[in-house]
Amino acid sequence: DKPVDWLLEHLIQTKLCRFDRDLKDCKRQKELVWLHHKPSLFQHIGTHSSLKGKVQKLRDRAFGKLSLYYSHKDNPMAVVSTTLKPYKSHTIEGCYFGETYFWGMTPKTGDNITFTFNPPIPLERYFIRTGNSEHPEDKLTDGSVEILPLNRVTRIPSHLSVTSDGYFVIGGFKIMKGMANGFVPHVLSPVKQLRISITADSDRWLIINEV
Repeated sequence: DKPVDWLLEHLIQTKLCRFDRDLKDCKRQKELVWLHHKPSLFQHIGTHSSLKGKVQKLRDRAFGKLSLYYSHKDNPMAVVSTTLKPYKSHTIEGCYFGETYFWGMTPKTGDNITFTFNPPIPLERYFIRTGNSEHPEDKLTDGSVEILPLNRVTRIPSHLSVTSDGYFVIGGFKIMKGMANGFVPHVLSPVKQLRISITADSDRWLIINEV
């Protein structure tokens, strides 16, 4: 009679660990097949162990914690810049390259975040999510997504508007969710720059947790 986690450990050890190898080799073999998930999917409930007379207060440190950002380390190479002042180490570069979330102080009309692709790329779609589980109100509700194409566009699609400095407005942020996602019109490729423009002052800071 053993607790289920001990039984699972015994099963893996029986299948992988050889009697003629040392404990270090056994540990290496188990690490190759043992799956770890953070935050934890399951949490021990109660304080009484299945072992007679044993009381334990177990709680996985990572259980129940929601991710503060979604990492994408395969974004196309870009030079990233912003007029917003970041809070501590929460930079826009770290956000774009999947290391953290961006946290900018008090956005004002005219502030922007720019992604410059060198060389220009055939961008097909975009997805930007703002706010996070700890600060859900630090989201962008008044902003636009804009594209600067490499080549001059002779036939402008009727549903697109153009800014005074030549950027095509291809989308905006959903007020309730603080997200912007959509497709980039083919006529705008290859894309030289993608820009997020702030279109109204905000009394909240701005978090971008996924690009």
